[in-house]
Amino acid sequence: MLDMLYPVTAAEVTRVLTFSPAKLSTMDIKPTSLLIHCKEVFLEIIAHLANLSFTEGRFSTLFKQASVTPLIKGQSLDKSVPSNYRPISN
Repeated sequence: MLDMLYPVTAAEVTRVLTFSPAKLSTMDIKPTSLLIHCKEVFLEIIAHLANLSFTEGRFSTLFKQASVTPLIKGQSLDKSVPSNYRPISN
C-alpha cells in the first residue's frame, strides 16, 4: 500500500518528458510538443505543481476530465457488440 509520496524532482520531470510522445489531444490546453521542446523552462514549475498537489491532496478539476474513445479489441470481432470495445481515454 502506498502511504507516502516522495517529492517529484526536476530530473524525474525531465525523464518523463523525454520519453513522452508528442501526441495531441482535444483536451490539451497547450500542445505536448511545445512542452517537450521547452522542457527546461517548465521543469521546476511542473515539479512544484506536482508536489503541491500531493501535499495539499488536491488535483485540478481540469485534469480530472478525459476524452474517451471506444477501440475495437480485435478486427475480427463483431463491431455491433459493445463488450468487444475497450475505452481509451486521453
